[in-house]
Amino acid sequence: MKKWRGCLLTLMVVILMAVCAPIVLAAEEGKTENGLKWSYDKGVMAIIGYDGYAREISIPERINGKTVSMIRHDAFAHQEGIERISLPHSLTEIGDNAFSDCTSLKRINIPDAVKDIGFGAFAGCESMADVRLSSSLRTIAPYAFQDCYSLVTITIPDSVTEIKEGAFYGCKNLLVIKMPDSLKSIGEKAFYNCSSLQSVSISQAVIVISPQAFMGCNKLTLVFIPETVLEIGDLAIGYYRDYATRITKVPGFAISGYKGTAAEKYANENGFIFRAVPGSTSVITGEENLENRGVEPSPEPAPEPTTTPTTPTKTAEPTPEPTLTQEPITIPKAPTGVKATAKKEKVTVTWNKIKKTQKTKTLRAQIKSIQVQYATDPEFKENVGTKTVGKNKTKAV
Repeated sequence: MKKWRGCLLTLMVVILMAVCAPIVLAAEEGKTENGLKWSYDKGVMAIIGYDGYAREISIPERINGKTVSMIRHDAFAHQEGIERISLPHSLTEIGDNAFSDCTSLKRINIPDAVKDIGFGAFAGCESMADVRLSSSLRTIAPYAFQDCYSLVTITIPDSVTEIKEGAFYGCKNLLVIKMPDSLKSIGEKAFYNCSSLQSVSISQAVIVISPQAFMGCNKLTLVFIPETVLEIGDLAIGYYRDYATRITKVPGFAISGYKGTAAEKYANENGFIFRAVPGSTSVITGEENLENRGVEPSPEPAPEPTTTPTTPTKTAEPTPEPTLTQEPITIPKAPTGVKATAKKEKVTVTWNKIKKTQKTKTLRAQIKSIQVQYATDPEFKENVGTKTVGKNKTKAV
């Protein structure tokens, strides 16, 4: 009796497991009249491909009564004939390489419901000049817009917190990037070889600028880096590759920022000009080659030079020399009425009008010239020279 009872219990367990097991349905697939291939699997309606030759495509919000929410990986990859595509407002995800190498695609408007764009989603769309990103987008995926040669401006929405590796790699005609206050991280090579880039606004929320993030942006000559940035990677900005192999500094490149921050540290370690913004001590640093200084000094007022009296003598006496040094540019003591200021690669010396000075009834002396001594190092040991600037009121050396 106990044996039969055990068998009966086992049979009941097997029946319960069979009844309660989930029913797995095979994915439905099909194709619309205009050539869109679709798949409905696990409650998700997705576009998985295209079989057609139309230049303009409109993806509907519903297919067979099901809401379209996804464009799968490679769905439109290498469709070189497509010029325009309209995406449905129901869309929430665009897969990896979904539109890669659609070389004739001119513009894309990504619906606001889209939260994720996959790896290389629009890479190689070389004709695409107009991109509107979703207001719900969380990240710009790796290489999402690589080699979009026609892209001139891009506005990153406020929802984005991270621009990932190579996101805009090789966008050689990109001129302006507008970054949101929400952005915290700029990935490695994110804007690599954006060789036309002239303006970038790095937000106050950014913490990390990864290695080579702006490598090859050789027209970007001045960048403000906020004090919130704690890490700047190797060759992150201010460099480009000459002839594809040699790493070269961007001529005249300068960083603006606050003293004591990662911005100043990066500038000093890489020999770039650093322009301290108001609120910190104004100091200019840079390379010894003064001809590379293409940015004007910080607008902070220069300290007043101290003065020492001079006494005219029988012969003209050289004045104490204002000095031009490397790091920082400093101007030591100057004689009465003489002021020296540094701007770009020049020192401008200004003095009061020089008059004849009578020492005795029979002896007169006149200062006929002022000499400026200059050097490219603080110890005055390298490239030392002297230049006579004459007796006119101002002279640039």
